[in-house]
Amino acid sequence: MNRRALLAAVGTTAAVAASGCLDGPIQRPPPAGEAESEEPDPSVEILESTLNREDAGTDDERVWISGTARRAGETQLSYVEIRALFFDVDGEQLDSTVEHIEDPTADSRWSFEIEFSGRGEQAAAVDDYELEVITAL
Repeated sequence: MNRRALLAAVGTTAAVAASGCLDGPIQRPPPAGEAESEEPDPSVEILESTLNREDAGTDDERVWISGTARRAGETQLSYVEIRALFFDVDGEQLDSTVEHIEDPTADSRWSFEIEFSGRGEQAAAVDDYELEVITAL
């Protein structure tokens, strides 16, 4: 079974192909002192995401994901982060990077960029990614 089919079957992470397709966000434990939910929280939705490359084939090659997320419900959130998992062509995870939304109460729609930590050959190895949304009330 391929990685995307397994993730869809398990239903615990939001699998995102380079085309930007998203199954839906999941909720992880909130920061210390915040209430924790047992169920996935659909309160944040990834509207679109794209895998970007710059300086491909050079030692300066870099890879990042750009996208837009929005609050999907009326719930006011105090904490929102988007975690990107980067994978190679064989489905092996290369990196995990988190982008925090600075002030999720200021707006209901947010742009984000999440950069892969490696450059050059490491960045060239990135073939796919997944996004997870973590929230707290």
